[in-house]
Amino acid sequence: MKENLSQKFNENWQKNHAQFGQITWEQEADFCYFIESPLPLETAQALCDLAHKFKEDFALEGGSWLSPEEMHLTLTLPGRLGTHFQKNDLSFMKKTLDDITSQTPGFALELQNFNVFPTTLWAEVYDPTGRLQQLHETLCNEIPFSQHPEFRYTNYLPHISVAYGVQNPKPLGKEINRNFEPLTFSLESLTLGRAKWQGSELTKAKSAEYHLKKA
Repeated sequence: MKENLSQKFNENWQKNHAQFGQITWEQEADFCYFIESPLPLETAQALCDLAHKFKEDFALEGGSWLSPEEMHLTLTLPGRLGTHFQKNDLSFMKKTLDDITSQTPGFALELQNFNVFPTTLWAEVYDPTGRLQQLHETLCNEIPFSQHPEFRYTNYLPHISVAYGVQNPKPLGKEINRNFEPLTFSLESLTLGRAKWQGSELTKAKSAEYHLKKA
């Protein structure tokens, strides 16, 4: 499982490293619903420190850098109310999440290496037991709504975003050092909520929180 993810992460790096910071970031104005898990604060602070060192090392400019409290792992994006699902679907999603989390024990994950999308800097999340992928696919099967169906199932690339809209006057080289010592954390809860960008600020509202089954 780790080898498969490593290959997917490397393929993404090869595809996106030269474009990182070269494309204008376009914020979406409408609220988007998400299902995510918060990153434990101690792990998030360590990742935040590593991200700012990466920023200094490669002279990255601008962007919206997430605080430790904002860092999270997205499991799936149901999308926009009225576009991807309807108001009465919210109660269905809440009930489904309650059912899934009550039967799913928490599990360990690992952070290692920075990676990029054209406008986003993020950390790779490794899933040594395969349970994250299994949970993601269960959510996709039971909650079919999706803003980005092209990024689900085998195309799911688990990550923790650390900065959006970064500007980089000089493209990142393919062979730069983007590694860091692994950070281990446990996924213990899921949150259903909605988010919206207002200027450079990301406003998030929590609809419900679910704790995974105690092992």
